[in-house]
Amino acid sequence: MSREVIIRLIEEERDEEIARLRKKAEEESAGIREKGRLRADQKAEQIRRETEREIEAMRRAILLQAEFEAMAAERKARWDGIEEVFSIAEEELSEIVSSSAYPGILRHLILEGREMISDGALTILCRAEDREAAEEAAEGISNVTVTPLSGHDPMIRIGGVILLARDGAIRCDQTFPTRLLNMRNKLTQTVSGVLYGGGDTGY
Repeated sequence: MSREVIIRLIEEERDEEIARLRKKAEEESAGIREKGRLRADQKAEQIRRETEREIEAMRRAILLQAEFEAMAAERKARWDGIEEVFSIAEEELSEIVSSSAYPGILRHLILEGREMISDGALTILCRAEDREAAEEAAEGISNVTVTPLSGHDPMIRIGGVILLARDGAIRCDQTFPTRLLNMRNKLTQTVSGVLYGGGDTGY
């Protein structure tokens, strides 16, 4: 075999090896790029999902905050309404004591209180300025003694009466402030049931 042929064969083998190595490098490079692309796609998908979760969490938080603020505004409006109603009621009751209807109201309170505590002798406490109205209210009711309180006694602030039975051992407060307080507590429970669940929904 001539020298030229040997050189040519060597060059051909060299070129083939170079081509093989180049192809291998290109394939490895392509594989690396593909793996890189896949990793990039996976990372992008992960970021997208995390972003979507963050956006959804933020959206829910905003909606919950809005719902909370709306409920707080509703609660405040209802409580303010209750306060206004009873403030007006107290003013009106303070005017009733000077009206012609007052003795009839006291009589109703006396009879109602008697049913609750005793059929026996009763002492009816009233404000000094209500003595005449209380005596008129108690007229015809047996075993009843009207006892006006001193002018500075704070037991009856606006109007109404306090009934005592069995020498004061049993007491029934039928004063206007106490009646209002009982009504307020009942209405508060009703409104609480409406606002927080589990109660009357008639308010």
